[in-house]
Amino acid sequence: MPVTKGMKKDPATIAQLKEDFLNYYREVPIQKYAAQYIKRDEHTISQWKKDDPAFRHAIDQMESIFLQKNLLKSNAEWKLERMFKKEFSQRTEITGKEGEPIQVESVTKLSDDELDRLLLEGARARKAQAGRTD
Repeated sequence: MPVTKGMKKDPATIAQLKEDFLNYYREVPIQKYAAQYIKRDEHTISQWKKDDPAFRHAIDQMESIFLQKNLLKSNAEWKLERMFKKEFSQRTEITGKEGEPIQVESVTKLSDDELDRLLLEGARARKAQAGRTD
């Protein structure tokens, strides 16, 4: 059970807060949520990690254990895609009709009048989407 905010600097209270943090972090190793659980901000946790090597080591160890435990539950494809992304991640290639290159019209070839017209049309379309007409 987390200790409330009213008991700030007492060493026993801080030790209890750290223990509560670690108990939560063991199951959900996300600092933001574990800090919220004990009603502290992430800056406080970062300061504890800086000031207390044993606390920092406990967090590092929990992350390693969590990763090992959850990777063992994952399927091989998921592991390969995440751990060796360069080699195994799925890639998507976008092409034009029937595999041809996509034709892109360069806006630099447009005249100033054509660019102004396109900008005005875009502004009108945004206003219409927002429910305005002018």
